[in-house]
Amino acid sequence: MSKRTNIPDNKSILQRIEAELAQSSGTEYLLTDGSVISVDVEAVRKWFHEYKLVFEFSEEWISDTTIDIFNSNQTRNIDKVEDITVLKHDIFTSGINYVDICFDLKHISKDEIVYLSLIENLLKSLDKKSMSYKDFSVETFLRCGGISTTIVTLTNSKNREKFVPKFVVSIKFFSEKLKETSELVKILLKETIFTDKNRIKEEVLAIKGELEQDVIGAGHLYGINRAKSYYSNKAYYDEKVKGIDYLKFIQDLAENFDEKIDNVIEKMKFVYNRMFKLNETIVNITTTEDNFDSIEKEFVGLVKEFPKIEDSSYDFTFEKENLKEGIATSSDVNYVAFAGDMKKYGVEYSGSFALLSKILSTTHMHNNIRAIGGAYGAGFSITRDSEIIMFSYRDPNLKSTKEIFSTVGKFVSEMELSEEDLESFKISLVKDFNPLLTPKHKGYTSMIMYITGSDEKELEIYLEELLNAKLEDLKGRLKNWIYIEKYDAYYNEVSEVIDKVLSQDTFVVVGNTNKIKENSKEFNNIVVLKK
Repeated sequence: MSKRTNIPDNKSILQRIEAELAQSSGTEYLLTDGSVISVDVEAVRKWFHEYKLVFEFSEEWISDTTIDIFNSNQTRNIDKVEDITVLKHDIFTSGINYVDICFDLKHISKDEIVYLSLIENLLKSLDKKSMSYKDFSVETFLRCGGISTTIVTLTNSKNREKFVPKFVVSIKFFSEKLKETSELVKILLKETIFTDKNRIKEEVLAIKGELEQDVIGAGHLYGINRAKSYYSNKAYYDEKVKGIDYLKFIQDLAENFDEKIDNVIEKMKFVYNRMFKLNETIVNITTTEDNFDSIEKEFVGLVKEFPKIEDSSYDFTFEKENLKEGIATSSDVNYVAFAGDMKKYGVEYSGSFALLSKILSTTHMHNNIRAIGGAYGAGFSITRDSEIIMFSYRDPNLKSTKEIFSTVGKFVSEMELSEEDLESFKISLVKDFNPLLTPKHKGYTSMIMYITGSDEKELEIYLEELLNAKLEDLKGRLKNWIYIEKYDAYYNEVSEVIDKVLSQDTFVVVGNTNKIKENSKEFNNIVVLKK
């Protein structure tokens, strides 16, 4: 049975609703002009929420399980227990408790980074001192909703040159299973045994196969990070953790397992015993307030069992160079990726760059690379780290796509859009600045914002810049003339800076071996991935 509610009368709003949101299977809404439209409930909620319009909803609509990111810090309470930071988010979670334990990794050296990732991959697949890995899996299934691990690298919002590596353990459970869940986490992080060579070999071969398939299926992601690693310390670190470098490490280990495994096991044992430390650890709790005390006591007590390690933190500055690589795989298609640094030219991120990215992706890139070139997809993005990213997805071409990349600056300088088209692009982007999140992701996102020093005001500024952007801003938004010493010249136009970034020539192609070899002159280095 459909419900009806009144929506304020505004001609442009009504037109936009009808144009953007009308759905054949939605709920009926009675407009104040007497007409009725049928729209998707969640779509309407998002649309109105994004534009912060005043309206009346039936209470059944307001779901406590979807929350916007704006004002997210209002739910965050911060406690300090010795060297442990406890973040608490009072959110209705339907009885499920979410905990993230975030361990700092700055004390793990450059040479040890690759073992971090291998350990993370193997953690749940090896026997524990008190039980087999199969029993651990069964107990996890029976006692809690799941234990997951990941390694993240997070950029400081106030200084984009700095980043911090973290190991995050995420757990979900019912309150009555608190102690059992905590015990399982302790077993995982303190009792994993790295002695079963046969089991390790099985898992290494499985990891190898999965990574190789990932590269073939999502080569643009690997290509983008590889290109970024030519100038970015963070991306260089990520290469060791989850990029092409990590795949090469796994492939080499699989091929030479017998001669290398003893040394690898010793390295893993050493790193494993130092990964988890008391100091600089964050316990992130997302649940209702009545569960805070018991959960905090349990998981802070768990973290206190780990040693306090005062090793010097590494700055993770790497020797970088533009390798301009072709990564040859067994794929029939190519992923062409470019990544360039705008920060070196003094350009700071603006919300209007999101608008420019959307326009370029759906016009210039789509029309030339997908519609004409035959690729499955293509994209352009200026990131909040002030990087220009371009890519093609499952692309039959290579050189021609690279040539299209080179014309982006010219396209921007000549770009023409109607006010109506510009407004449509803006509307399509608003949700990216204010996404609806589940309670779990609400708490996790708030933790990430805490670590990076981000806040809602930053997002609101970006959104305001997006909504207020005019066509002339996109073509020449730079507030000040920028002097680029290398070129002994000043620049104000966005297109000119884009051209300078493109001149860095930091691109990578992941794809068909024959295609890469045919175009070998395009590369400084060709890497043939082993099968």
